[in-house]
Amino acid sequence: MNARRVDVGALAAANVPAAVLQECHAQVMHRMESVRARVAFADGRALIVQTVLPGVARVRDGRREQLLRDGEVVGLDGGKVEAHVAAEVRDVVDLVDAAAFGPLHRAVSCADEGGGFTLTDGSGATYGLQLHDGTLLPSTLRYGDDEVHVDDYLHTQTTWIARALRHPRLGACRVLFEDGGVVFGEGFFAPARAEVDPAQGHQAEGDPSRQMRTPLPGVVVETQSPTPIVVDGKATRLVLLPDPGDWKARHSAYRPVIEELERQDQRIAGFPLLFVDGAQSSLMAAPFRARKSGAAFEPPSGYALADVPKGRLLVVYPTEGDVAAKTKSGRALLERALANRKLTAQGPIVAQPFVHLHEAAPDAARLGAAKVRVWVRVE
Repeated sequence: MNARRVDVGALAAANVPAAVLQECHAQVMHRMESVRARVAFADGRALIVQTVLPGVARVRDGRREQLLRDGEVVGLDGGKVEAHVAAEVRDVVDLVDAAAFGPLHRAVSCADEGGGFTLTDGSGATYGLQLHDGTLLPSTLRYGDDEVHVDDYLHTQTTWIARALRHPRLGACRVLFEDGGVVFGEGFFAPARAEVDPAQGHQAEGDPSRQMRTPLPGVVVETQSPTPIVVDGKATRLVLLPDPGDWKARHSAYRPVIEELERQDQRIAGFPLLFVDGAQSSLMAAPFRARKSGAAFEPPSGYALADVPKGRLLVVYPTEGDVAAKTKSGRALLERALANRKLTAQGPIVAQPFVHLHEAAPDAARLGAAKVRVWVRVE
């Protein structure tokens, strides 16, 4: 690590947390408490961790998902989990907290213990800190009797982000922060199914005019506007499927596609797409993107792919009725906006119901409550 040399001994202990954060996290200072991260183990297994640090999290291992809250670990459906699974969930959340330098971000005091520091947060919890010699880069963060070692960093022009860590029980792990500063929807960390899908993004609560992050089909930031707005969209790939029309059959067709995308380590880019007009009106789609520096998707025999190019999108979030009613209303709103604003559609109108189709067919209650994002590419 080619880190800047610093005489740490010349710093007052009280100033060490701020100095470390300025050195390492100056550009992400307010984005490391609420994060989505991918934790990869030495054996190739990977977990998805969505968390408000230090102690609230959803941890997904394949098709299983556990919830950590108030120190207790349960299945996302509220069921019990095995003791070893619960212990791993707690350890993984600590690992992500260490990678995010959570104890430094939360510190209200810091004491020099000779060779290291003790950090205390607002709740009175204490953590140990050691730095790599002559630098402001943490080498070890201590949680009780457990020491988490930072072995390697991702270095940019403005940040040092911990990426290779060692935990006494988890062993050597790599942590990739996929998003930070996440706004999780109300109920996301409750045993009942949350309205926002982990792959889709992060929904703002309450007022639909508040902003949300929604990575499919690639907008950077958009509001859940009940009137059509134009946003920027990133390029996204789609696996196209015949739309059988009913939700049970859609679930049966959709789930194996998501499993194949995850098996090939593709990034699921959002809720399912339903094409509602044009030549593709009999199709649905699973959206995905290749990970940075990751392998391209190799479609199995029989898979049909399509691309959503980078460009402008006309988007609306209808507010009345169930999924079908919102889809119909959204289509009408977009068609009217296209005509009134003299915009040209560059493809079919698409509806994205906020449902967990890869997990289960939504019931009537979910269809009645789900948000629907309706959009079309425009020029």
